Amino acid sequence: MLLQILTKSETVSQGLIYSLIFLTCGLMEIWNNLFNAFTLFTISAIFLKGFIVKREGYYIAGSILGLIFGLLLFLVLVSSLISGEIKFSYGIFGLCTIPYLIKVKKIYSRA
Repeated sequence: MLLQILTKSETVSQGLIYSLIFLTCGLMEIWNNLFNAFTLFTISAIFLKGFIVKREGYYIAGSILGLIFGLLLFLVLVSSLISGEIKFSYGIFGLCTIPYLIKVKKIYSRA
């Protein structure tokens, strides 16, 4: 809901919000899987770099990486449910970047 309120001129705020989301998920994931936590910290660093230099390209790259990582961990969750054991990872929250990518696609498809 908060991300829908933000407009194109406030993409800097979106970068900081996404950076905090991935940082929080990485901190919660560190006890489950160190490699997933490292990936989440890397995505958070990409968003933070975009916030510091105020470039939208970093947000797009971080969003694509977050989406791919979220889809991968969603497939891992589905396969673990089929096999009978549940393997949840906080990296699945990478799917939260879908609204930003849809917004970017709409903006650039008009140009």
